[in-house]
Amino acid sequence: MLTKRNLILFTLIFTSLISCQKNEIDFGTVPENYFTNIIYVDTVEVRLSTVVTDSFVSSSAQSFLLGVVNDPYFGVINARPFFQLGIPVSAVTISDQAIYDSVKFIARINKYYYGDTTKSAKIVIHELSQDIAYSYNDKLYNTTNFSVKPLPVGAIDKLIRPVAEDSVRIPVNTIIGEGLFNLLKSKSEVISNQENFLQYFKGLRISVDEADSGVIYGLNGEAG
Repeated sequence: MLTKRNLILFTLIFTSLISCQKNEIDFGTVPENYFTNIIYVDTVEVRLSTVVTDSFVSSSAQSFLLGVVNDPYFGVINARPFFQLGIPVSAVTISDQAIYDSVKFIARINKYYYGDTTKSAKIVIHELSQDIAYSYNDKLYNTTNFSVKPLPVGAIDKLIRPVAEDSVRIPVNTIIGEGLFNLLKSKSEVISNQENFLQYFKGLRISVDEADSGVIYGLNGEAG
């Protein structure tokens, strides 16, 4: 009786091993007819969809975009960078006999452009009237906006050649320029550290009038 039971158990194990054996299928080959439970598909349907996000991160310390383009597919694209200025790295000494003459804001071009570079544009700089406050995840987005003071810091109407030129020089308003000059000359507490300076001068916005739509330029964010 024991031998008969062992024979039955051995038969069941042997049958189970045979039934669990898997045939090898090489990728790229057509399966044979004797394979079971295999579905062979020679085509794959690709389904695509377009997802429109409500905003995206646009903050960067290395580069800015400036200009206006009326794109036939995306509509009016208006690039207006907001940024803060830093105090001099080392102490600045200005003679008591020095007299203010003029100051120019220099924007470095990184040779990127999108649109028609044969059109001139009026570039206007405004001083911010509110602090630059980072929103979600400590970033600035394409929907971020800050208010500015009505008096322009500077303006210029110029045909920019992004490949041939390395910078754009914009004359600064005398009131703003002389104010900064006097701070440096008197070694004011306002420029003793970055926090004090940002309370006095919150930052700048550069923009192009929408009437001058035609091209967007790339600007370097780093000095030099």
